[in-house]
Amino acid sequence: MKYGKDAAIVNVSAFSIKALYAQHNTNLLSRNLRYHVSGKEIDKGIKETIESDPESFWLKNNGITIICDHFEIDGKEAKLKNFSIVNGGQTTYLLHKSKAISETQDFYLPCKIIKTNGKNEDEKNLFSLEIAKATNSQKAIKPVDLKANSPEQVRFSQTMREVGIFYQTKRGETVPKEFKISYLNSDLSEIGKLCLSGVFQMPGTSRNKPSSMYNPDYYDV
Repeated sequence: MKYGKDAAIVNVSAFSIKALYAQHNTNLLSRNLRYHVSGKEIDKGIKETIESDPESFWLKNNGITIICDHFEIDGKEAKLKNFSIVNGGQTTYLLHKSKAISETQDFYLPCKIIKTNGKNEDEKNLFSLEIAKATNSQKAIKPVDLKANSPEQVRFSQTMREVGIFYQTKRGETVPKEFKISYLNSDLSEIGKLCLSGVFQMPGTSRNKPSSMYNPDYYDV
């Protein structure tokens, strides 16, 4: 079902999502607010449906949302350019991990496809962020999550990598093996603590409530 020229809703094969994750790993979720963050009860429910009642998965699951620079629906195939899942990362990860899904044991789930809007990379990132914020609801979104894909954080992450530091912007992101030594990696939480303590001269807040850094009163100053 198409929504104008820039969006569509399709039924997507669970096995195709499993195969995509196997090929691209967390890059498939590059514009999501976070990678898979374990939630015992939700994870358990998704796994049970996959293994015991896959036919009802479409009814019980919110599905996934994908953004891309361009898409084309050709028969039963959706062809996407420069795409990322921005909602449904938890579902995607659990589909990937499940041994109950294969080419012969497959089922469908709903998938929303949205073309990115923007003239440059910053505008596209902001658009992606708005879609991700609006569609993520299964787990609580923390203030720090909302900054994961903001243009300034993306640029800062790239700059840190250029000097040999891995900057983790998303909860659930795995620190690469070559950056495991503590002084070779950092994250939004640690940088937030440094800013609260050093820039705002608030060591107590830095220690007790570091997430305050990502509230507009401090972050947007």
